[in-house]
Amino acid sequence: MDDTRPRFLNAIVDRLGEDRIVELHLFSPIRQGVLETGVAVVACKPDEVGAGEGEGAYAISPAESPSSAAPVPVPPEGEDSRLVVYTARYRLTRKGPDRGKWLFEVAATADAPLATVDVVARGVTLRSKDVTETERLSGEQLRALLKEPAWRTPT
Repeated sequence: MDDTRPRFLNAIVDRLGEDRIVELHLFSPIRQGVLETGVAVVACKPDEVGAGEGEGAYAISPAESPSSAAPVPVPPEGEDSRLVVYTARYRLTRKGPDRGKWLFEVAATADAPLATVDVVARGVTLRSKDVTETERLSGEQLRALLKEPAWRTPT
């Protein structure tokens, strides 16, 4: 196993916060020439709005919001509660003079119930005709995986 997948997962956790992640869909990386690219769809609990803005209110921060709109209230946790959906991407240069160059980005792209996130991720996999199944990790599975020594970010 190379260190790309742990590096990608650690970058996602560092940016979004370990406790916010509810589910992660990790697509197979694509290698084209000297580049490797990877994509993950991450469903997260919204950030809580500061005190005084209403009990149980949540919002996407303006920097993360797809439309940079005002805070969007979200129903309390439950089957129909909406989660913030992020798309995380990396690009790694594997060969050549820029070998090792790492670009990582993550952006909020939607808000949706968990069931919708699952259906969309499955649809993307089917349309891509990828022979490998998208890896789906719950937040608990991801946290347990990252506690293993092989998955820790080097210090």
